[in-house]
Amino acid sequence: MKHALATAASAVTLTACAAMGSSASLAPEPAKPVNATLFTGLWHEVARSPEAITKDCVAGQTRFFRDNRNRLIDRDSCRKGGLRGEEKVFSGPVTFLDDKTKAKFRVDYEMFGPIKVTREYWILDHGTDWFIVSSPNLENLAIFTRGPQLSRGKMLDLLRRARAFGYDTAKLEYPPQPPVGRPARV
Repeated sequence: MKHALATAASAVTLTACAAMGSSASLAPEPAKPVNATLFTGLWHEVARSPEAITKDCVAGQTRFFRDNRNRLIDRDSCRKGGLRGEEKVFSGPVTFLDDKTKAKFRVDYEMFGPIKVTREYWILDHGTDWFIVSSPNLENLAIFTRGPQLSRGKMLDLLRRARAFGYDTAKLEYPPQPPVGRPARV
């Protein structure tokens, strides 16, 4: 009986470890420290991994700002069903997991009243007007830019960078964004 319990406990532990991911499945370490200006203002999600929570959502945006308690807040939004659709919003405070580089952080989203959903993000690479962010297991990846539209050459460069980190960019989707200078809802 003790052997059966030990075997069952080992199986549960192995299953839990597999679900959490092994070190081999981790995203590569971020390329460089993140400048604090990255965590300010509006960013447009120009490419992303498909997820149930963003199905049929377009014009994805992330806005970083300080709340009245001086906490850094991540406000993610998109438009359900089209550029004029209803806004869907998820937001929560940011906690840096690596104070030295600021490249790894988590957001405790306030989504369902008192229930919080925590997501961890790694900024794999960035420039002054773009960043590539991933979950630590490299399952979910997104590309953000300051402007809602990019040139084909810029998009190809960002996709090349994402592939260099080991991500299969064929899995990405490219949700519509509003034209430059126009908000998603008129």
